[in-house]
Amino acid sequence: MAMQTSGEISIQDLKIFFGAGATRGMSDFYRGGTFVPDIAANSGIPTSDEISLGDFYGAEAQRTVTVSPTTQSANGTSSSHTWNPVTVTYAGGIPSSVVWSFSFTSGGTFSYTTSNGGLTATPSVSGVVDSCSGTLDCTVTFVDETKTASCFLSYLIASGPPGPPGGGGGFDP
Repeated sequence: MAMQTSGEISIQDLKIFFGAGATRGMSDFYRGGTFVPDIAANSGIPTSDEISLGDFYGAEAQRTVTVSPTTQSANGTSSSHTWNPVTVTYAGGIPSSVVWSFSFTSGGTFSYTTSNGGLTATPSVSGVVDSCSGTLDCTVTFVDETKTASCFLSYLIASGPPGPPGGGGGFDP
């Protein structure tokens, strides 16, 4: 999505377009700074010194959403497991909302919790399951655009005959 190419542009237009929010001055909109990405479409926007509203005709607010880690898995005999936190980072403005959802493809019951303003999630598997896998999705909504990123998660519980009396349970391949 590009900024208008003619007509009047206001500082409020910049705040909305680049997701800047709050009170901002023109110096907050230098190319390569917090809000304006340093991409070819924005080559006419200065990186320092004098800047004007007219510099923003045709500007683009490139939004990127990155999930890390992109894959997590666990194996074991436990019926409960907590993954390492899944973190979403974003570039190109401040999001107006971050929504997590988790779906599984087979077996088990999944739940997840969020923290740190909704930017991290720690999904967990609870209950008795044989195996299950699913996708943790994060949808980040900016003022004018929505981006979705996914993290694939899987969980497998090893099972087998009980171990000998007095010994621990085991898995005999």
